[in-house]
Amino acid sequence: MRTIFHIIPNLNSGGAENFLQVLSHSLSNSTKQYIFTFKDPKEDHLFSNFNEKVTLFHSKRQLLAEIKKFKSPLIMCWMYPSIFYFEKLRMLRQIEAEVVWNIRHSLFLKWQIKQKLGLLFLGLYSRIRKVRIVYCAYSAKRFHEKFLFSTKSTKVIHNRYSKNLPYKEPIKEDPFLLYIGRYNYLKGSDRLISIYQSYCQREKEPLKLLIAGYGWKQNHLPDPLKDQIEILGNVNNLEELYANATALLFTSRSEGYPNVLVEASSFGLPIIATIAGDSQFILKDYPLGFSVHSIEEFVEKLINLKKPTKKYKMEIALKFRAQFDFKKTVQEYLNFIILT
Repeated sequence: MRTIFHIIPNLNSGGAENFLQVLSHSLSNSTKQYIFTFKDPKEDHLFSNFNEKVTLFHSKRQLLAEIKKFKSPLIMCWMYPSIFYFEKLRMLRQIEAEVVWNIRHSLFLKWQIKQKLGLLFLGLYSRIRKVRIVYCAYSAKRFHEKFLFSTKSTKVIHNRYSKNLPYKEPIKEDPFLLYIGRYNYLKGSDRLISIYQSYCQREKEPLKLLIAGYGWKQNHLPDPLKDQIEILGNVNNLEELYANATALLFTSRSEGYPNVLVEASSFGLPIIATIAGDSQFILKDYPLGFSVHSIEEFVEKLINLKKPTKKYKMEIALKFRAQFDFKKTVQEYLNFIILT
């Protein structure tokens, strides 16, 4: 049985943390797993969701002691902070282990020079150390290879449908548009407001917009739209929102592997999306997904959007779920990391 040490900053409810929780559960019968975090994981949102077969801890002394018990264990570093943390530890303590960098996503803005220099350093270091790299998206791989990241022993492994939300048929209620994402420039929060404002100006009876995600406040909304937009915050009933929405609006400027598109597609929900990360890859064979190149095109698609039948939505949803089955992701991890 292969031993894996996952190193991740925390177990709060972020994309990488949620994905690790599902992946570690799926691997628990075929691997022995440890998860090391920078602080006590018991304080984090996802702690109670992890499989009891997985050992969670935050003591550096324990990390070093456990690693020494195994011959050439696999160390998987999730995201940049974990990479810097472990590589520094590896040099100081001369740790012998097989190391995998799990890079979820990144895109720095033009003025973030220090961050780009740090990325260039990591790229050169990856070649010297000959680390193995897993990317969550083709866009992430292309971006990092521009900064000289090693091109050997790398693999793109998509998340696919990792949440596996139970399918629900829509119930009769007032139709609405749906946006899921935190308030953030890279998520296109300003784009969303601009698009919806144009839509409301042109549509005689505009649909209400529901926003799920943290960071949104009433002062982010123009006064004329406050009665048309409902801010939900973080929610636990995503399947109900996906099942009953008229369409999902996706406005990101930057993404790795946008899980929200996979989740919405698994309910047969019409999607209008800007091009970001691997969004086009996800939607390329999805008949109810529309990729747009401008705000104007986005608004046109929204105004002319046709509502599919309940039966067609279900057919599309079930087909998509089979195509993006998470078992394929687990097998790719086994093949690339554990069995080699």
